[in-house]
Amino acid sequence: MTIVVADNDEPVPAVPMQGGRIDITTLENARVVDLRAMARRLDNFPIKGRDVARAGRDELLAAFRTLNA
Repeated sequence: MTIVVADNDEPVPAVPMQGGRIDITTLENARVVDLRAMARRLDNFPIKGRDVARAGRDELLAAFRTLNA
């Protein structure tokens, strides 16, 4: 998984891509905190705002899958 350093010097994981699509297999092995950080980086992510913080692993993965549809 690629890590990007943000302006506040905290590492933020990059969304894993494979062939122009989000690599769901890699996401399934990611920590929930990393899934939330990746979700916040995507403008078109279907879950917004505080709902990202409340979302669990299954909900976040389902939302990532909709981006590949």
